[in-house]
Amino acid sequence: MDRTHGLVVSRRHVLSGAAAIVATSVLPRIPAAAQPSPTYTRYDVASQAGQQMLGYYQTAIEAMLQLPPSDPRNWYRVAFQHYLDCPHGNWWLFPWHRGFTGWAEQIVRRYSGYAQFAFPYWDWTASPQIPAAMYQGLLNPAHPAFI
Repeated sequence: MDRTHGLVVSRRHVLSGAAAIVATSVLPRIPAAAQPSPTYTRYDVASQAGQQMLGYYQTAIEAMLQLPPSDPRNWYRVAFQHYLDCPHGNWWLFPWHRGFTGWAEQIVRRYSGYAQFAFPYWDWTASPQIPAAMYQGLLNPAHPAFI
């Protein structure tokens, strides 16, 4: 131990101080004014805003259909990932589907041109029949644009 000006300096103090300096130098830098994550609003498909979201969704589908099959954002690649990988029938459905929906919405935001896009919801308790708007244009799986 070294006594300098009344301070006791030990090997432990030196090593812990060096470790703290090294740790802070390798940690990722956090901006002083970190921006909160954006929030998106889901609208009832029966509302005017919900209808607009369906329009943006169709725009994105059209663009995604034009992507090469090798692109993971290609419409068929996204649809097959849902069809083949979604764990319907077990407890993993909800966390898996939440992640998949968030990922798919990011793709739709990019290709729809609307940065605030969120999939609209359908309140089946208020309207037991699937709304006709959910089958218009490219939302209809029988549309000629699909293979």
